[in-house]
Amino acid sequence: MSSLRFSATLSAYSVPVFQQTQGILPAISDAIWSDYVSPSGGYVNYASYKVAGINERTGRKQSKRIRARDEAAAIQCATAENVCAPYVVELLPNDPPTEAQLAYARDMGAVIPNGACSHDVSAIISRIYKDDEAAVDGSLAECAIKHGLLLSRYTGTKMILELVDYLSPQEQKRFRADLKTIRKAKKEQGGANIGTNRDQTPGKAEAR
Repeated sequence: MSSLRFSATLSAYSVPVFQQTQGILPAISDAIWSDYVSPSGGYVNYASYKVAGINERTGRKQSKRIRARDEAAAIQCATAENVCAPYVVELLPNDPPTEAQLAYARDMGAVIPNGACSHDVSAIISRIYKDDEAAVDGSLAECAIKHGLLLSRYTGTKMILELVDYLSPQEQKRFRADLKTIRKAKKEQGGANIGTNRDQTPGKAEAR
């Protein structure tokens, strides 16, 4: 599983935008999320692991922090980064929100769910700031998960598309082909294409 990394820079200046949606922003649905619960906490589709092993090139011990869906995927990522067996895998907690994040979210009037991790709060801030509070297209979310993008259940459409832009040209081509196939299948099934929980949002509201 690929491991995409990004960070959100939080300004200390006054916030010019405010959350328009009442309550918690719509989350990606249980059906698309496959009821995954991160063992590291938060509403993300991965867990954090420390994988220790042997560097294939130097023969020395090496450890890496890896974000992956489960332990097997974390080991697979470590192998791809030239860390070889024997492995020692440690489950780590996902990063909690920083005080700067929470202060920024509070100034935006953002509603943060209980148990949110740093990634979740960044996703919510991004959606408000980018005027991207609408429900994410279900086909887009499904395709993003299929391609191993690291998401929060609160990641918005614009951020998903930005993450796709980080993929290689070949991966982007496969992503768009798969997205077309998923949309076609949903259309043939006559199913709804908005993959969100509006009335079953995970986590009780916690106004920060």
